[in-house]
Amino acid sequence: HLVANGDQRSLVLFGGIGIWAVVAMLSINRRDGEWEKPAPLAPMAYIKPVVAGVVAYVLLALAHPYIAGISAFPG
Repeated sequence: HLVANGDQRSLVLFGGIGIWAVVAMLSINRRDGEWEKPAPLAPMAYIKPVVAGVVAYVLLALAHPYIAGISAFPG
């Protein structure tokens, strides 16, 4: 959205969210200490989140014209 719109409102909104995310990551890392690598998951454990992500992407892409008034895939 920031690249597509390029206006000041988008810069403030998405720039603010980006700054908030970086500050949150730094504060969480400082609070929780050194990161410990979790045990590896079974290969089948990755299928459910991937399917959920694809379904969410398709639903949002199809709903985009009704929410934003413009197709997510112009052309």
